[in-house]
Amino acid sequence: MTTSGTLESERRNQTRDIVNKLLAERKQLLALLFNSSSSNPVASVIERERLREFCQILVDYIAAGHFGLYQRLSDGLERRTAVLKVAEQVFPSIQAITANAVAFNDHCEANNYQRTDEVMENLSELAEELSTRFELEDQVIEAMM
Repeated sequence: MTTSGTLESERRNQTRDIVNKLLAERKQLLALLFNSSSSNPVASVIERERLREFCQILVDYIAAGHFGLYQRLSDGLERRTAVLKVAEQVFPSIQAITANAVAFNDHCEANNYQRTDEVMENLSELAEELSTRFELEDQVIEAMM
């Protein structure tokens, strides 16, 4: 195999690893979202811990996307036109959802993960936004793979 073929193969493997990590984080996030979205706003220790764990995975998931998938694109390491076109279309929405997710995490952290009606309403809104983000990310992933 030529050197350029080897480099291309390595890049594909790195991309596949990044995508697999992102999808694993997403799966974990969805499981915690399901467990954290109970309609019971009582702030018990268990519920606080579940919300805290959800926020941690949320931040990990966002970081996996940002420092993995999107960093590759923003650093100019992606040359495929189809991937760049999809990324250009979806990134503004992904960035807005990222900002909302970070704000949700910051609010929860500042309030010691109290499960108030406001937090649960915000969690519900965030769940809808994350669903949109997953669809947008899937477009980028499909173009990359």
